[in-house]
Amino acid sequence: KFNGWYYGTTNKQFHETCNLFIMTPAGIKHITPVDRKKCTIIYLDIADTTRCARLSERGDQNDTIERRMYADDIDFKDFNTYDIIVNNSNF
Repeated sequence: KFNGWYYGTTNKQFHETCNLFIMTPAGIKHITPVDRKKCTIIYLDIADTTRCARLSERGDQNDTIERRMYADDIDFKDFNTYDIIVNNSNF
């Protein structure tokens, strides 16, 4: 739940409809061990300066860059349950 809105994925979306999801580590923890074997988790570890610039370009009026960066720092602290890491901003 964020700002009064619920975010998530249905089982149907996960198993039948979609093949790409953007998730936080908290969401990834909900993937069952059986389903995890069918997933490839890609972690985009992009420099803060690049992330700030991209967030600024998006111009999201309902959120602040500072709040987003702070929340991401907390959410992704010690995150290591990925299969592939991308740290080149031009991937």
